[in-house]
Amino acid sequence: MNESESLNAIRFGRMPRLLLGVVAVLMLLVVVLSSVVVAGQRKISAQSQKIIKLEAARDGCSHALGEVMRSEHCLFAILGGTDAELIKGLEATVRVVENRDVLRVLEQYRRDIGRESETFDGTEPTYPELVASLREQLQQSEGKCLQLEQELEEGRNELSE
Repeated sequence: MNESESLNAIRFGRMPRLLLGVVAVLMLLVVVLSSVVVAGQRKISAQSQKIIKLEAARDGCSHALGEVMRSEHCLFAILGGTDAELIKGLEATVRVVENRDVLRVLEQYRRDIGRESETFDGTEPTYPELVASLREQLQQSEGKCLQLEQELEEGRNELSE
């Protein structure tokens, strides 16, 4: 093929078709690779969101365990402590008992960590017994709290007179 024949081949179709085919294949390759990259980024984003949610749940459980330990100490204050300890204990136990996720954490806490905690008769309390006891103490203490609020209001009235 001499120079004029190769110029004619380029002008009249063989080379432009080949070049067009190569460009089309390259474009198709770019589209496929970009869709793979986008899918990978979506998967990574979904996994990072899942990790963020799991970390938040872990932090919530850690906070809940702190609340549980505090409410256990406050339960003893409710049973025989001062009025200030009683109110503090009620606030802590209400937050713990009303949260369903925390109740599951409490169950695990009772199984794993709370083995050394025993009731007054020497037997280990089960979780439902503990929650029932807490709720019973809350109901019994509710009247005392109302009485304290009334006494506080009466004291404020006496001071204002």
